[in-house]
Amino acid sequence: KIKSDHSDNKLYFINGNDTRGTFTSSGTFTVTEKLKVDAVSGSHGILGLESGTGNEWLIVSSVASNNLDFYNGTPGTVMTITKDTARVGIGTISPAYKLDIVQSGDYQFRVGSSDNKYVSIEDDVMRFKGMTGNGMRILTIDSSDINFGTNTTLNRLVIKADGKIGIGTSSPDSLLEIESSGSTGHTLA
Repeated sequence: KIKSDHSDNKLYFINGNDTRGTFTSSGTFTVTEKLKVDAVSGSHGILGLESGTGNEWLIVSSVASNNLDFYNGTPGTVMTITKDTARVGIGTISPAYKLDIVQSGDYQFRVGSSDNKYVSIEDDVMRFKGMTGNGMRILTIDSSDINFGTNTTLNRLVIKADGKIGIGTSSPDSLLEIESSGSTGHTLA
């Protein structure tokens, strides 16, 4: 039921004796519990938000995928939240990971404390910016080793929890041990 009280220029949305929302003359729409957009069977539920300058966002409850999709105008999905797998996709409608970011171009991902101090993945390079004073640091917070690999092979370079370094071996016996295929280990330090 919708009720108008002329003393305050508001429209009230009422369920029984409880007010569920208001709409003011200044254009503010307030919902106190839940805003539900019912779609015709087989259609998407769509909520459109526009700033008045042509910048429109669409929030779509997709029938086909059962996902919640966010669009910036009409170019395509900007972000997807999957219902069945609880995954978030940015730049993809089929996220394969809990957080899946897909971006064609060089700038895929950035996390940091400011615009001048962050770690980013740009094309095929992990970049560290603003680490002045501390340098770039990789640190385990338990007794785990650090393993570097190439071409799906781990242990090309291993830094053991005790500080020993192995190149070509995952279990160096000395401070630095290099092993190549077909030869025994060579201890350098």
